[in-house]
Amino acid sequence: MSVTSTLQRIWTKNVSNSVAKRKLIRGLERIAKLPSEELRNVDSVVDIIRGIGLRHDTRGVYGSESAYMNRTNNGLWQIPQQLAKAMIALSRQEIITFLEVGTHTGYTSSVLIAYLHRFNPKLKAMTIDPENMFKHYSTIQSMIPLEYRSYTSDDLRGHSYDCVLIDGDHSYEAVRKDFENVGSFARICMFHDINDDLVGFDNVPKFWKELVASDSFSETHEFLDCAQDKHVMGIGIGIK
Repeated sequence: MSVTSTLQRIWTKNVSNSVAKRKLIRGLERIAKLPSEELRNVDSVVDIIRGIGLRHDTRGVYGSESAYMNRTNNGLWQIPQQLAKAMIALSRQEIITFLEVGTHTGYTSSVLIAYLHRFNPKLKAMTIDPENMFKHYSTIQSMIPLEYRSYTSDDLRGHSYDCVLIDGDHSYEAVRKDFENVGSFARICMFHDINDDLVGFDNVPKFWKELVASDSFSETHEFLDCAQDKHVMGIGIGIK
């Protein structure tokens, strides 16, 4: 590969990342300004998610939503309808403290916290990941009450939060440990990839099914919208 083509590739990537960052900021600003009734409308929230853009993924996981993929890995690794419906369900809960296990690039936590902050003005949130890939943190931190720390759930074992989102290591053993460390102490526990054949049905999906069958929660909700004949991602919410 020539020096010219390498520089062109780097320039294109930097431009794409800048575009993705601007889209995220515009999305968060839109969340901050929309009337609360619109923020509880599925179509409106899906539109916000599409506007922010989805993480680039060539496996066809998004179906028709692939039209809203960003050109880089910066974006929401979510099915828009799943996330929108889960967010609206959470908007009806009082959530003052929030923890996300598994920050990755920080897009899910940024959008979710911006949204929940509209309904819970006193919200304080933390997102943790031992590998810091949250490139936009300094900008996002000035917009919403979100703190990033290079932790694992072991560092917070026994801490209690109103809501915990578990979206880190997707192996059965890891998701079980995250739940035992922090999820089991939360009033609301949220899981990503409860219906995902890409992570393996013996991992997150298996653990989620075991929780649903137990008496861990008084009510559970599943958000499984995806392309036809696909089993992709899926969000589960358990409420005590």
